[in-house]
Amino acid sequence: MPRSNASADSATGCSIPLPIGAGDIPPNPRWQHISWSAPLTFQTQGAAHRFTRVAWRGFLHRAGWLTAPAHAPKVSVVPAGPTSVSITAHARGRLLRRAVRATVVLEDAATTRVLAVHTVAADGRRRAFDLVSAGAIRWRAAGYNRLRQRGPVSAPVAPAGTE
Repeated sequence: MPRSNASADSATGCSIPLPIGAGDIPPNPRWQHISWSAPLTFQTQGAAHRFTRVAWRGFLHRAGWLTAPAHAPKVSVVPAGPTSVSITAHARGRLLRRAVRATVVLEDAATTRVLAVHTVAADGRRRAFDLVSAGAIRWRAAGYNRLRQRGPVSAPVAPAGTE
């Protein structure tokens, strides 16, 4: 006997819908709509939908790859005092691939614990920032273009004048 999707409440006589468990089938073909009445049409629609979504996603991925910054910006970090540093960033690249912002992560050289993260315009102007620690630090940087796509991250570098 097929399972019913509803059970009768003995006190009120109302039917209460029950959820369909794993492995159960819907109570009748009415719930399956086009997949039951026209399976070939249902399959064709799904295949067309998958193809267009995958093709569109592939196009966007390639377009994004062509516009992402190819190089990390030129960044210099120099100590400006016992607990402060000065960051200067210069843009690299052209058009949409030009890194117009640089995010610099300052970390403790011994523990690699992040001390500060600063985003600066890559316009060549010097900006000073205070640090929490006065120990040895190192930094790494990544550039962002106008579309806010991140370019490659530079390798960890010790600030100039601290070697």
